Amino acid sequence: MSGFGGAVMIVGSSTEKLMPVDLHRSLTDTIYERLVDAIATDKLPPGARLNQRDLAEQLMVSRQPVSHALHRLKATGLATETGRKGLVVAPVDLVRLRDLYDLRTEIEGLVAARAAAAVKADHANPADLDRLKHLIEFGGTIGADTSVLDCILADVEFHLCLYRLCGSAVISEAIAPLWPHFRRSMGKALSIYNHRKVSWDGHNAIAQAVLAGDAEAARKAARVHIERAGQEAVRTLTA
Repeated sequence: MSGFGGAVMIVGSSTEKLMPVDLHRSLTDTIYERLVDAIATDKLPPGARLNQRDLAEQLMVSRQPVSHALHRLKATGLATETGRKGLVVAPVDLVRLRDLYDLRTEIEGLVAARAAAAVKADHANPADLDRLKHLIEFGGTIGADTSVLDCILADVEFHLCLYRLCGSAVISEAIAPLWPHFRRSMGKALSIYNHRKVSWDGHNAIAQAVLAGDAEAARKAARVHIERAGQEAVRTLTA
């Protein structure tokens, strides 16, 4: 851990090995998700070489699914071709990131409002409501010793739960390709302990409004939360 502006920063080691994949899932999908996680937690920092053979050895798989996953990373914008180094982790495009958060602010406000409306109309899935409450409880237990990856996964799951409560497959499908970029920015912000509490305070405000069936309060809380998250992401990425 190292200090950063009075906060506690938890830094992932770029020398850590990637975990072997779960062969019960699609290999390409699993490898892709594992690589996105590694990029989000700085195990694979910007400029890191994405060598197909080395990655296949670390993940204990053949090179073909790794190749497919790397093509997908490139299409997503998380990897880029360079001259001599070949494929590497792409640098963060701050202009694009700001635009993505501006878009997400609008979408998340709509999602939270619709989720609250579904609760008020008694149309919300009880399992999703229970999951939302469980996630808020989990957020209260997050501390300095919680891994950055666990923080990212819990954060993403909270928002995906709202998307399920919202009930719009169109909105979920529209934002799905952007989640890898948000996970990457979350990794930097959530490596700072103080920001974890701020983030889950925001989640709690959204959840309380949704559970109360207050659409306008939910919309406002979601917009404030995402605006702050975007500002924090840019700040940590430029520090």
